[in-house]
Amino acid sequence: MLTTLQDLQNSRIKQIASACSSSGEFISLVNDATRTLMKRGNFWGTVQPIVCAAYGGEITWPAYVGTVLALNVCDRPTQLQNRWYQFMPFDTSHHRNMAKGYIARPDYPVTKMVKTSPVLQPLNPLFPMPLRFFIDNATDAGQTITIFGKDSNGQVVNTLRPDGTYQDGLVVTLAYPSVDTAIAFQRIDRVLKTVTNGVVRGYAIDIANSVLRDLAYYLPYETSPDYQVSHIPTPHGVTPFKVEALVKLSFVPVSNPQDMVLIENIDALKVMIQSIKAGEAGDIESKRLFEAEAFRELNYELRDKYPLEQFTVSFRPFGTARLERQAIGTNI
Repeated sequence: MLTTLQDLQNSRIKQIASACSSSGEFISLVNDATRTLMKRGNFWGTVQPIVCAAYGGEITWPAYVGTVLALNVCDRPTQLQNRWYQFMPFDTSHHRNMAKGYIARPDYPVTKMVKTSPVLQPLNPLFPMPLRFFIDNATDAGQTITIFGKDSNGQVVNTLRPDGTYQDGLVVTLAYPSVDTAIAFQRIDRVLKTVTNGVVRGYAIDIANSVLRDLAYYLPYETSPDYQVSHIPTPHGVTPFKVEALVKLSFVPVSNPQDMVLIENIDALKVMIQSIKAGEAGDIESKRLFEAEAFRELNYELRDKYPLEQFTVSFRPFGTARLERQAIGTNI
């Protein structure tokens, strides 16, 4: 079951929280409990598969992706690396000692977590382009988004303040349905956005070809977007190609009743909120006891989802006289 904020607002959690279910205090407690539990383990619903098409040698993961745990490129597993760690593959003889048989060979494709990016599609520095931002909700007109980077001349972009001083970045006031930047960018290093009621979609304006090129897709809660970027080996130089990944989700706060809560276990959330309230009251011993109980609830859920008691049964009511042999069909 996909748990929403509305489900929690209609549950007994509102009595535990001692706050109005639509108040900022209640939503803050739900977000704090979810964020804390997601950092404590790979519980049910927090690890998900992703399938996508990749173009070129890099892929920028969306906001929901926290950590890439495993990755296949065109149905072939790859090694995962970054600046701090490297997973080593089994050798060809399948020896138990993985490191013993490891050799950096080309038949072991490597995926490297190389950097982070504030946009989903980077700009080409050789072809600077102005930007266009659309808002889906008209009430977001007047909100701002600040773009840090370099202009078409390679100079750091800045904005003149009303008092005559300058600040880094170009401050863009959003308008409905869209607003364009007055300058072209060759690089975007950072983005700051105010909280909005709807999605903000960004595009690079390719004037030469009269098209809009995908740039960004900012969710309402994102104020300082920063996405993981992986360098992926391109199979035989062919694009696009299929990428399958198993990822640990990143914490995403809820604010609207229809928003999904990434920890689906209401019982665990209820106990975790009790832990937070005990900690804020200075009762550290009770805080730890409630926290341990929340983990226990989540572990019980994992045991239900992945039972150790499962076993295989061969059921043949007709003995060796299989239905297939009689050209009847298969007994399922």
